[in-house]
Amino acid sequence: MICPKCSSEYTKDVTRCKECNVRLVNKLPKQSIAKKKSRKVQHKLVFKELLIITFNLGEFSLIKSILDKKIVFTLSFITESPHWSPGIQIISDISQLGDFSGIRDYEDEKVFQYSNGLILKEHLYSSIDISNSDGVFCIFDARDKEHINPKWKEIIINMIKNLKKDGVISIGIRVSETSDWSQLIEELNVDEELNKKEVVNLLFFRIGDDYRLEVFDQLKVMLSAIKDKV
Repeated sequence: MICPKCSSEYTKDVTRCKECNVRLVNKLPKQSIAKKKSRKVQHKLVFKELLIITFNLGEFSLIKSILDKKIVFTLSFITESPHWSPGIQIISDISQLGDFSGIRDYEDEKVFQYSNGLILKEHLYSSIDISNSDGVFCIFDARDKEHINPKWKEIIINMIKNLKKDGVISIGIRVSETSDWSQLIEELNVDEELNKKEVVNLLFFRIGDDYRLEVFDQLKVMLSAIKDKV
């Protein structure tokens, strides 16, 4: 049962809304449903925008503190598609960083440099070059997959081998509700390679439906880890 005025929902044995004192109905008219959904969407968007502002200020502060100690600070973002790389999109949207110039703009590799010394690099799986990077942010898509793609593990091992001393690697795994997270992480076990190069910090994180906020959070984790090593 639903209140036609405030859209509160009740069990079938309740006949009147406790807040509005009006008779409940079995279902709302289509117009009321649309308004209800519209309000929810608007509230969700406002909430997300507030979080975006907060995260951007926090990330800018971390980047600035790193640049105070380093002349050049390089971040690399690895993704399967050139059209979906939320990590670099989030960083490049931080207005406080100022303007950037494109050094390289190919289909499989993009490089952007800021006047403050920050360099952002974007690579596809087929063209990874992280030799000068301080941090690497990589995303794999395991949604509706029972097992990882074996090439993913090879990519991670190569990143560990090629990343410079005290570098930080963040690996995001996109999963669905039916994904077995423990199984996926076990299949991506690279402890043997990490033991050979102990100076590299490797972080795994899970990406669900609300990927933007999760990527925000993990970018801050990665930047904090880099800051602690500078």
